[in-house]
Amino acid sequence: MAGHRRTRNTGRPLQRRTRSENRRKRLEERLAVAHEPVERFWAAAEYLRSALAMVPRDLARAAVEEVADDLIKRAEDLHTTNLRRLR
Repeated sequence: MAGHRRTRNTGRPLQRRTRSENRRKRLEERLAVAHEPVERFWAAAEYLRSALAMVPRDLARAAVEEVADDLIKRAEDLHTTNLRRLR
């Protein structure tokens, strides 16, 4: 049955553990075939999105704030570098 959780008695990992492992494997596959930086960025962003969906909102909110601040700072640095190059 789709989404059925395994019990602890079977000796196999619970679905929530295998889901995280599968998401990590998918990230590695996407990074391996990424030819452009933007493809690597989207793979990492999708992996982060999947992790945010699994944690409580307060943890997700804190992580998003930190990542968003870092992305904005890096974008500003790149814009500044590009403007210097054009002068």
